[in-house]
Parts: sequence; C-alpha cells; structure tokens
Amino acid sequence: MHPEKAISTITNFTTSKEGITKFVNQCVAEIEAGLIDPLHMSIYLKTMEKIIEGIQKEIKASALTEAEKYGKSFDFRGAKIDVSELGTKYDYINCSDIVWNDLTKQITELTEKRKEREAMLKTVKEPMTLVNETTGQTWKVNPAIKTSTSGIKVTIK
Repeated sequence: MHPEKAISTITNFTTSKEGITKFVNQCVAEIEAGLIDPLHMSIYLKTMEKIIEGIQKEIKASALTEAEKYGKSFDFRGAKIDVSELGTKYDYINCSDIVWNDLTKQITELTEKRKEREAMLKTVKEPMTLVNETTGQTWKVNPAIKTSTSGIKVTIK
C-alpha cells in the first residue's frame, strides 16, 4: 500500500469560486447546526493558514519558474495565472535629496508629537476645557471614542 501524498488532501477542494462558496456555506451551516464545534474549526483554520503560509514561502520560486514555461498569462486547471511584478518598492534614502530628507524628518517628528498627544487624549474621561498657555486660546476637548471588537485569538503551540 502506498502512503497518501500531501496533494491528495488538498485536491479534495473544488478550485472555483462556486466551489469555494459552497464549501464555506457548508462549514457555516454545519457549525450553526451544531455538527462542528466552532472552536475546533477556528483551530483548524489557523492551522491551515500556517500551512498555506509555509508552503507558499517555500515554493514561490519554483512556482514562478513553472509558470514562466506557459507565458505571461494563461488558464490552468480552472484558474487564471498571470506572471507579473508584484509589490514594486522604492527606497529613497539613497537619493540624497535634501527636500525628501527634510520632509521625512518633519513627518517623523510630527508623528511622534501626535502619538504623545493621543496618549494624553486617552486620559480624558469627560469633556474639559484646555488652554494654550502661549496664546491664551481655549477649546473644549471631548473624550476619544473607543471602539473594540471581541473575538478569539488562536495560537498554535
């Protein structure tokens, strides 16, 4: 008897938008019906994320090499594959442009000042009046609006 290959599990999924939607809906329906524990599903999903990240990282170069054999754009097993530049980045630090350097310095300083101000504003619990000690200008400050979303965080050990 031959051992099962990893691809055997993955190829059980339908690789079309319709197939993906159908599988998602099936999983949700089974959770809502009490057939699948939502915590188990959350752990499996986190596991799949880690598996996907690991495999994609390791096969990126070989997938590109294989795709280049077919051309710039082609259909393959129900998917469209495009060979293209992804995430072009520019690093301006080497340009020695004094205007860019000055703007970057100003942005850094202002960002830090804003963070300090936001830290102070987080402490405001009820409306209050503040005074600019230099100009005497006064203004009303309201507490910051705090929002959050509850959920679970899954960490694979």
